[in-house]
Amino acid sequence: MEPEKSVSLSHSMPRTIDEGFRDFLTRLTPSSLESVAASSHRASIETRLKNDFGLLRFFRTGSFGNGTSISGFSDVDYFASLPHDQLTQSSNYTLTKVRNALDARFPYTAVRVNCPAVKVPFGTTTSEVTEVVPADFVRKADSGHHI
Repeated sequence: MEPEKSVSLSHSMPRTIDEGFRDFLTRLTPSSLESVAASSHRASIETRLKNDFGLLRFFRTGSFGNGTSISGFSDVDYFASLPHDQLTQSSNYTLTKVRNALDARFPYTAVRVNCPAVKVPFGTTTSEVTEVVPADFVRKADSGHHI
């Protein structure tokens, strides 16, 4: 008979369910590199939309905006509030105009319309994709929220 082997628990192995969930959450949370890349892309997109359309507001939404994104899987979503005179009756035409502007800025990025957004795939994983939804500012609600 072989002697029993002792199993030593390493300090990196969770010892409780709470520790296990914290370790799991750490693995799900986007890395600092993903966050830096997203910020860099945001600045470039925002500048292009300001120059071409007079962008009013540009804000993150979706899982990245709500702090629920998953590393390597969640894309980054933005609403781009454009002046009313920059929008058209045809949402497809507005999306095409935004696509063309972003494609001119990122010519090697395969920018495309992915209704109701313009998709800008900066890399090969979903977390490197930015989606921009053109939006019309209607009014500011009594609560202070933009509609």
